[in-house]
Parts: sequence; C-alpha cells; structure tokens
Amino acid sequence: MVSRGSLVLAALIGLAACSGSTPDTNATPAASPAPADDALSAVLAAYQRAAGGAAVARVQGLRATGIAYTDADRSNQRLVIQASTAGKFRLYESPVDGAGRQTVTLIGLDGAKGWRAGNTVLAGDGRSEDPAVRERAITRAARQNYINALSGMLPLLLRADGTITLALVPPAADGPDRGAPVIAITSADGPAGRLIFDPGTSLPTKFTAPYQTDIRAQGGEYTLTFSDFRAVDGVKVPFRITRSSDTGQKTHWSFRAYVMNPDFAPGTFTQPTR
Repeated sequence: MVSRGSLVLAALIGLAACSGSTPDTNATPAASPAPADDALSAVLAAYQRAAGGAAVARVQGLRATGIAYTDADRSNQRLVIQASTAGKFRLYESPVDGAGRQTVTLIGLDGAKGWRAGNTVLAGDGRSEDPAVRERAITRAARQNYINALSGMLPLLLRADGTITLALVPPAADGPDRGAPVIAITSADGPAGRLIFDPGTSLPTKFTAPYQTDIRAQGGEYTLTFSDFRAVDGVKVPFRITRSSDTGQKTHWSFRAYVMNPDFAPGTFTQPTR
C-alpha cells in the first residue's frame, strides 16, 4: 500500500525533475535504507497482508470486549480494552485471583501519562510516597499494558507511536519458535518485550515481556499467546489471549466482540475522578 506521504513525496520529486535546474554534482548522495530496516519492513508488510491489507492501515483505534478468567476460577468476569493512536489506552479487567478474591484492574495511558485505579497493588516505586516517583512507575506499567495488548491485536499502531521503536532481532536457534521472525519492542522506559510471528501465517503468535519490578518485585518474565484470529471489518485480530507467568499461573482473555475505529466517549483515556 502506498501511503499519502509517499504520494506527496513522489509529486515533489516529479516537480523537481521538471524544474530545469542544474543538478548539484557535489551534493551528498541520499542514504540507502539500512538492511535491518528493510528486513523489519518486510516482516511488518507480510503481517499487514495476512491481517487484511489496506483494511489494517485504516484502523486508528479499537475496542475489544469479552471475559477474563483464571484456571482456578472460570466464572465470567468483564474485560474491556480500548486503544487509539498516540498512546491512548484503557484496560478494565476483573478476574478472580488464585485465592478466590475478586480483583479489579483499571489502568490507562493518556499519551505520555499513565494512571491506575482498582484494587490491584503495585510494588517497588509504584508504592513510593513520592508522588513523582509513583507517577513514573504507574506510567511505566500503563505503557507496558498498552504494548502487551496491541502487540497481538494491531502491532502497526505501535509502530506509529513515536515513543516506541521496533527492531528485528535474530530468531531462536532451537525450540518451538525456531526460525520464526522476532521483533524487539522498546519503549521510552526501556526493553518492553519480544514479539514472535508465525512464519506460516505471518500473524503475531507470542509476546514475551519482562516483569517490571514496579509490579512484581522479584522480576522474571511472562508470555502472552495470541490465537483464534478472526476477521472484523476485514482485519484479523485474536479472539483469545492467554497470559502465562513463569510460575505457571494463567489468565485467559476471551473476546466476544471488536469494534474498529469506535467513537470513544469523552474522558475514556483520562483518569476517573472517583
């Protein structure tokens, strides 16, 4: 797909070629794209073709609704994920934990600032008595949740976010993901995780991320797996996401519906006042 920016650039080049001006033979040649950039673009282009082609590029936001549950408690608990361009994100999740307690996670990202509510507890700097330190920790947690969800739902929205960089890294040499394309995602807070694409379908299949010590003091890693891809308005998105911790605990997200480019209510991505 040719972007509007590419068409404008082509028009400007055409005007320059017709202007009759004498070429500057001493001008520095334009730099060619780095091979690594070409390889990354190839992986993302393959994903876009597989996920819906031009329809993918038209998506600037989404709303996904469903249920969240753990292996210990499979009762239906509400799940709502909303995301838009420029780091706009809101997650509401209400599963039951391993001890049978109802938990509520409400976390959002309003551009550069994160916020949270609910009854889940942060660790480390997330519990600091210094408001500035605590706010930075909450923003890190919110941004990580934003990346976690969109890495499987619509990774091209991450590429459009100026605070996030993507880089193709060497694939695994062995194991179940051997040879599969891997993209390392880095946010303003540092490494955010590794996104693995299925070499057969070109769709994202797994995202592995480090636990932030603001959330889990002992660190470690967790993995999200994406499955049951279905087309919504011409775009393939996962209707099932499983989040697995390194202790074996699993939380399942089962989506009932997606809405592409929804009309977000005013204040969707800002912190609730109560």
